[in-house]
Amino acid sequence: MMRDLHRSAILGGMIVIDGENYLPINKVAARRGVPESTVRSAIHRGVLASVKDPDVGCRVIKVTDADTWIIGTVGGKRPGAGRKKSPATEEE
Repeated sequence: MMRDLHRSAILGGMIVIDGENYLPINKVAARRGVPESTVRSAIHRGVLASVKDPDVGCRVIKVTDADTWIIGTVGGKRPGAGRKKSPATEEE
């Protein structure tokens, strides 16, 4: 069977492709404690590498990449963003 040659196992959400351990986006998000949208944003910006799982068709991320990903490198507010406070008026 062709599938057995490519993928050796699926263990607890972990996918083994050609001897490398991968996780789907939802498992990476749960593992790192962030929303799935944050993981997808990191992939879109090129901060986090992903590959398309040939059997299922979803994006998967190497476990080593997911564990070493520095979460602050994506999203968040830029310094000084948002509403500015009006200057305090001094009352005498």
